[in-house]
Amino acid sequence: MAKRQTSDPFLAEHYWYEVFTFDGMLGSGPACGLLFCFLLYFSFLVAHRPLSYCLGKCCKWAMIEDIEIDEDIDAYPNCLDDDDKEWTVQEEMNMRNCYTLKCISDETIQEIYAGHLKKPDMHLQGVHTYDLLRNPIYIKEFQYFAASDADRESVIADDDRTEDNDASQSDLVRICLNLGYLDK
Repeated sequence: MAKRQTSDPFLAEHYWYEVFTFDGMLGSGPACGLLFCFLLYFSFLVAHRPLSYCLGKCCKWAMIEDIEIDEDIDAYPNCLDDDDKEWTVQEEMNMRNCYTLKCISDETIQEIYAGHLKKPDMHLQGVHTYDLLRNPIYIKEFQYFAASDADRESVIADDDRTEDNDASQSDLVRICLNLGYLDK
């Protein structure tokens, strides 16, 4: 490629259109790929509606339609059964009373208590929360005993003779998983 001669010493002798030549593509490194991706994305933004219309006419099998995401489900506190409510509140109260660790706001706890499961088909299936320790797989892996278990202290066997710290291993698991909620 021939260099242009300029009289201005501040010009770098780079021209934007040289990127579209074969030598410009090879010599520009990753800039050419980024430019290509930008142009492809820009053309999609400009032409996605006409393209979707054309695809809908000629390739109807490739179009995604008739998906209804709107489900008949109530608010979260109204989708919990008594067991789920009891578990959630007992776990929170155990951490608050023993370790001053607050993960759920007081308003949310009141909403959970006030919640009423109106229709059985609105009950949340499986694990009702993002809490890892409600999942049976993690309960087994962490050897965790929930605070809502009535015989929690008697089931846990530890090495010492002190009986008032039997639940501390399970509480330690809960604390470690909720370190983000600890205050200074």
